[in-house]
Amino acid sequence: QGTFDASKHYYRPIPQSFLDGITNEDGSNLTDAQKEAMQNPGY
Repeated sequence: QGTFDASKHYYRPIPQSFLDGITNEDGSNLTDAQKEAMQNPGY
């Protein structure tokens, strides 16, 4: 078993520009709630 090293094992935020560029299947932009659901915890 490995050990958890908090200095290198952590989530980074998904860039806002990436989230802004994602669209739904019908081509519409994601809602703020959908973007928030995709973002990593704590960001």
